[in-house]
Amino acid sequence: MPHPDFATMLLASGLLLAGCQDRQALRLDELRTSTVVGAIGMPLGTCYAVTAEVVPDPAGKDDDRYSLAITEIDGRPISRLGMGYHVMPWVKTFVPNDVFDADRKLNPQQDHSGADGKHRPRTLTSAEIAEMNSKYVGIVFHLVVYETAQFSGIPDNPRGYTFDAWQDAGYALHDELIVIRDLGEKQDASQ
Repeated sequence: MPHPDFATMLLASGLLLAGCQDRQALRLDELRTSTVVGAIGMPLGTCYAVTAEVVPDPAGKDDDRYSLAITEIDGRPISRLGMGYHVMPWVKTFVPNDVFDADRKLNPQQDHSGADGKHRPRTLTSAEIAEMNSKYVGIVFHLVVYETAQFSGIPDNPRGYTFDAWQDAGYALHDELIVIRDLGEKQDASQ
């Protein structure tokens, strides 16, 4: 039997730790033999082509993040579905992960490194962020993606244990699309 991938292990551990009160607990071995269907209606880890428009984060939580509003899966129209996403680093695409990635793509001549030589996003003004948004928001891309999910965040039930707090959301299942290929066609959504 093949070993489960890291995402499956994270999902399983999250399901086990979530402690659903109204439902029977799902065991890790059950999850390993189950197909988990994502928000997009396809099994997690399944590749498919989407047509998607770059939009601001619909939840309004992250001013510097973008989301994808998906309108087609494998050429079939769907009701518009907004999802977070991440572009794998080796993918040659104009799709930015966030405004800082957009800045690197639009302004490659800028120095984006810190004093230690490591990459650091530069501070962007509100006007610069608005400029990044004007160049990306509304563009429609044709991409190959897969959906993944993992539990993360601050634990809801520390059971008396103390720990140093960190800035994060509450413990929950978070799903996103992983962009693995740009099919090369893009257009402005207003056309």
